[in-house]
Amino acid sequence: SAVVIPDDVTRFAAAHALLAQTLQLCGRTEEALARMKHATQLSPGSFVAGLATLHFSRGEYAEALPLVEGVLASNPRYPYALALAAACAFWSGDHARAGEHARALRSVAPDFTPAAFTSSFGAGIGPVERIAAALADQASTVLDPVFSRASGRQISARAVRDAVDAGFGAGA
Repeated sequence: SAVVIPDDVTRFAAAHALLAQTLQLCGRTEEALARMKHATQLSPGSFVAGLATLHFSRGEYAEALPLVEGVLASNPRYPYALALAAACAFWSGDHARAGEHARALRSVAPDFTPAAFTSSFGAGIGPVERIAAALADQASTVLDPVFSRASGRQISARAVRDAVDAGFGAGA
């Protein structure tokens, strides 16, 4: 008898995405990438953050960044995508772009911290640590000059507030 292919193959996309995550955990990164790409083909617009995450995990930041920025184009308030975009830009050497994504993340999720991210997603896991390190560096980039000037009494409290607001968003 003939094999019947359902009209809605998008429901298989989640299975491919799950298989991709499992393969990644088993260290079979090439197969994981192929399965996640297939998931995005079966369900266009879905699992793109997962594909970007796989590229990031492999150190392929230039491949991951446009994917995750595509996710942000349709969902600009997605905290994980903002964190991933900031980290991709940071590790690609585009620190200005990383700063833009980090500022957007702080605006959307003001309580977000690299330490909480690491705690939630797994301390000691390379890609998680790289995302957290990139975000911590972005915070330091904003704060170090402010605190350096403040410690030498070269800056007013209002100037500190203005610098923090500019770097992290109003009222941060």
